[in-house]
Amino acid sequence: MMNKRLVLYIMSFILLACSCSKEGGASEEGQTSGADLGITGITVPAEYVGREGDQVTCWAKGILESDELSLKGLTETFAVDYEILSPTRFSITVPEGIVTGMYDLVLTRGSQSRTLGSIYISLIVAGDIPDKSGMNVKGIVHCNGEPLSGVVVSDGVQVTETDIDGCYWLNSEKTYGLVFISTPEGYVCNCNGVLPGYFQYLKQPVSMVERLDFELNATPDQTNHRLFVLGDMHLANRSNRDLEQFGEFVADINEVIASTSVPAYGLTLGDMTFDSFWYTNLYFFEDYLKDASQIKNLPIYHTIGNHDHELGKRGAYPAGEFATTVKYRNSLGPTYYSFNIGRVHYVVLDDIYSTNPGDGTFSYDTRVPEDQLEWLKKDLSYVDRTKTLVLASHAQFHSKDGKVSLENYEEVMDCVRSFSNIHIFTGHTHLVYNVEDDTMFEHNGGAVCATWWWTDYHSDIHIAQDGAPGGYTIVDFTGGEPQWQFKGTGHPIDFQFRCYDGNSIQITADIYCPNESSSNKSKFNNYASQWSEKNSDNYVYIDVWNWDPKWKVEVTEEGVGALEVTQVKLKDPLHLIAYTAPSMSNPTFATSENLHFFRVQASKPNSTLNITVTDRFGNVYTEKMTRPRPFSLEQYR
Repeated sequence: MMNKRLVLYIMSFILLACSCSKEGGASEEGQTSGADLGITGITVPAEYVGREGDQVTCWAKGILESDELSLKGLTETFAVDYEILSPTRFSITVPEGIVTGMYDLVLTRGSQSRTLGSIYISLIVAGDIPDKSGMNVKGIVHCNGEPLSGVVVSDGVQVTETDIDGCYWLNSEKTYGLVFISTPEGYVCNCNGVLPGYFQYLKQPVSMVERLDFELNATPDQTNHRLFVLGDMHLANRSNRDLEQFGEFVADINEVIASTSVPAYGLTLGDMTFDSFWYTNLYFFEDYLKDASQIKNLPIYHTIGNHDHELGKRGAYPAGEFATTVKYRNSLGPTYYSFNIGRVHYVVLDDIYSTNPGDGTFSYDTRVPEDQLEWLKKDLSYVDRTKTLVLASHAQFHSKDGKVSLENYEEVMDCVRSFSNIHIFTGHTHLVYNVEDDTMFEHNGGAVCATWWWTDYHSDIHIAQDGAPGGYTIVDFTGGEPQWQFKGTGHPIDFQFRCYDGNSIQITADIYCPNESSSNKSKFNNYASQWSEKNSDNYVYIDVWNWDPKWKVEVTEEGVGALEVTQVKLKDPLHLIAYTAPSMSNPTFATSENLHFFRVQASKPNSTLNITVTDRFGNVYTEKMTRPRPFSLEQYR
């Protein structure tokens, strides 16, 4: 088979070190019967650096002419032509259309199959790159074989850019085992499922020179683009039907993506997985990527969270930051990096700094370590200061009341103050709130999973502890200027608040968790103390989860006129009965007090209120509230 793009690739190949492990070589994984199919002596290259159409030599005894071979990636499987060279040796042809990445080499014989090994395929383009003294990593960045100059390349420590011929060189200690590019404006990477190929893995020791090429594709004008910000997903294949509920989220976001007329991209805010269940439920990053790849036509850039750090098989966390992030890097790439879309420079940071002492416990600080700050300064030295700067991290920079919570916040901001338009997207809290000052705007973006996926399981209401629905943030950039809305999963985009008739609310343990122990009842009554008394004072409460001070909340009572609106600090009553009450034995993420509640007092208990909420961009959301309105799970499903 001749490759149509043969001219783009080098005319020789490099066959690198082999092994007999999951990373390369024989494996029983994927076998569908107890038989070994009579195949022995298997050795598959751990890595292949070359081109489409090249022949890769492998070793095995027992391969038949009638067998079928395939290279199975995360979401795509490529049929493979092969030739039996001798009783113990065969070659496979690198198939056309394959992209750089890790693949399992799978043999199928009738109804049985066997994974022979795994191979990391790194594609390179035509042309030799001379060595440079002291440089041990080199490569070309290109688009359809044409070199791209000025592309920023890094190993997480050193930062450089490609020359006029699209070439780069790095003097790398290979500390993190990978190289990544800051994808330039106007280009996109090939994707393996939802994972963009902006990074590649280093396989050789520091003493050896390695070549890693990056292929980019030109994209339609990105000046206007849409960003889907996806907070804490916590997928783990748990008993709370998390994967089933995630399917509902996938259906929701796919519908929005399909209706989007500008280039669209995704950005997670960490905790895609749940470290406690990696081993007990056998749900790892690879499983997350397969499930996430149900999301269509959306390259997703990832952020590491505290629950994406390593928990040992016996419940013993490795010591220190580096060891706890190895599995993440091996599956999802660098824990900090940057990329460009249109007039926006995005920087993803890891602000979960593991301080594990090595005694089996997990502890961390929320700060951006010094090595990242040094890398950040180097990265930003290549960026036009007129661009909008977006920072993403897992842990919040500010608490919901606006107080700084990142330990070295000032040091981070010192790196970025030369930018005039800074937006920060964070997760971790599962809350929706906004903090703005003269320097930046932080969006704490809520959670796809709401309250660990438990509320929908318990009550068929998908709600987080501040009353916000489980969902995601949609950010529309016009040039460098963003506009954003929070989108509740399963709800229309204009679902931006929820109303409660205070006359109907009374929440006590005897009503909502009567079978709990006296200790748990007492605990719940403490949580629900704001709502424990039956009232007839005609107060109506409005929870506006994505509120910031530039929003307006207006209420009129029919026959009376405008009512005075007061901002109050309250716990969401629906979350109290949807999650906290049925979870009193272990109420992690119990209902929290929030600052986005508003209260009005009507003149009578059975009047109709017209509620108008206007966001900072002039979008208007309304509800006609007929009273009395019952308070129950059924009412709000």
